[in-house]
Amino acid sequence: MDFQQKGKEVYRDMEQWTEIRQRVLREGVSKRQIMRETGMHWETLKKILEHSSPPGYKRNKLPKKPKIGPYIGLAEYDLNSVFTMRYMSLIVL
Repeated sequence: MDFQQKGKEVYRDMEQWTEIRQRVLREGVSKRQIMRETGMHWETLKKILEHSSPPGYKRNKLPKKPKIGPYIGLAEYDLNSVFTMRYMSLIVL
């Protein structure tokens, strides 16, 4: 067993994820031994053992609305009216 990589790559790689789960849950290798071999934190190992696959990214809060948000409709209206006036002036001429 060769765990050359240390850090985030270790627990994002699906092959290593399943290998670690198999060694701990089926073969009975101790959690401490896995942590020594991989150099991962105990909380990371806990996540690996709780989930069958790496959990994806989850956003906790919705993104904030931009400060210009209330004025976007007004700006679109103004732009449309400017283009309409230019177009109408070309037709009249």
